[in-house]
Amino acid sequence: MVRLTAMDKEIIFCLNKTVHVSRNRIALSDICSFYGMPDRPTMDVFFDVNKAAHTITAFDVLKKLYGLYPDHKISNTGPMECHIFIDSAKQNKAWVFIKVIFICLVMFFGGAIAIMTFHEDVDMRGVHSSIYNFFTGIEQSSVPVVSIPYSMGIAIGFIFLFGLYKRKKKRPTVLEIDMNEHENAMRNYLIEKHKDSGG
Repeated sequence: MVRLTAMDKEIIFCLNKTVHVSRNRIALSDICSFYGMPDRPTMDVFFDVNKAAHTITAFDVLKKLYGLYPDHKISNTGPMECHIFIDSAKQNKAWVFIKVIFICLVMFFGGAIAIMTFHEDVDMRGVHSSIYNFFTGIEQSSVPVVSIPYSMGIAIGFIFLFGLYKRKKKRPTVLEIDMNEHENAMRNYLIEKHKDSGG
């Protein structure tokens, strides 16, 4: 039977890359996964976070762990930094619903006006009349038989482009990619702002 000496004991931790919390006091176990931990004293080790974005490095964690286990070999197998974001307090659901409806209405009417303005600039009515004349030989200024399917096609095109329907997703939609890029940009902005402030 092999008996481990003091320095043969090893603790391996994996630092999470990003953590979202709703409190200012973060337990070490909230930002790390551990292997080889002899007990659970890390539940009582905390980091105080006072800003919307805070970065904890692997070195910060090592200092905490060496204070608890000075006779252990400690190593990190994960990222070198953990970015912590404090989520704001939950808003009233009714107020959130009202804001969502308002934004949807603004986007709907704004988009409708933009599309109609574009169609007016390119004389879409004349284009539809030319298409109708090409296939029927009849000149007519108003051709709903062309305009209505065209309008429906725009709506269907947006639905397919942004994946606004239930399906088994094999790859992310354009909307999901844009939202992910926006969230990453927001995280990077908060991180850089936190670093520039010297926090």
